[in-house]
Amino acid sequence: MLGFNALLRNVVSIVPLFVFGAAQAAADAAIDVGVDLGVRYQAQQYSDNNASLWSTTLSPYVAYEDWIVGVDVPFQRVEGVFNFRGSAQQARNCDLLSSGAQLPEKLEPFRDRLLARCTALTEENNTEEGVGDVNIYASFGKSFAHTSGYWLWTLGYDGDNADAERQLGSGTRDVYLDFVVIKDHDYFSLLFLVGYNYLVGGVNKDLYDSYSYIGAEISTQKDKPWLMGIGVDYQYDNVEPIVSARLFGQWQASESVVFKVQVKGYEHSVYYPSSSVDASLLFSF
Repeated sequence: MLGFNALLRNVVSIVPLFVFGAAQAAADAAIDVGVDLGVRYQAQQYSDNNASLWSTTLSPYVAYEDWIVGVDVPFQRVEGVFNFRGSAQQARNCDLLSSGAQLPEKLEPFRDRLLARCTALTEENNTEEGVGDVNIYASFGKSFAHTSGYWLWTLGYDGDNADAERQLGSGTRDVYLDFVVIKDHDYFSLLFLVGYNYLVGGVNKDLYDSYSYIGAEISTQKDKPWLMGIGVDYQYDNVEPIVSARLFGQWQASESVVFKVQVKGYEHSVYYPSSSVDASLLFSF
């Protein structure tokens, strides 16, 4: 079954992790075709304003032996200026411009463009809804031969089909590659992730940057209905590197229903929220 599209890339991608686990459990089936329906709420808290997101995501996938291919199509309802991309929230430049503070060196050449965008944001910055950016991914993974756990490569593409002017998407097109290792012990599981997000285009390409990311987490056993854990993430780009920590809990009500909650805190930052709360309910068919 599928989970959040990102748990470290805007919270590490465990979408293929759940599918990979299901595929391993059903290794005798040649092809496993399924679809997940996820309902998600996320709130982001900044020093002077907040933003929230409701999303319903349809995620069909195909699993064959060690491969998983899938797509995530989200429908979103956004309140405020939300940070969709796992990179600096560019709307925060409005605060810098209004206060007279200096912009980052990368963004200074685009001052006039940012001023125009800030004017548009102040005119309409309440509630928008519509289809969000579509994500397509392919994963390949294997279980360890002589110990419990597995590794997984994921190559994905985030589109820019959503209307970025209405705050429904990042306005960028991205290709990402990440590598996850999960090692299970008697009483807990360890996860390590490293990846890179390459910015390939989009209307907001000049305002963002490619970035690398790493993360680690420790949690209770993943084969139990209840799971609790903590994680630390680091992300680097030229606009602003960021360190964050998170607490999360997960309840697998049945083989096809999973509920997850995560609270994330960020180091002091101009562009990122001070904290965020994320909750999702996932149905697998």
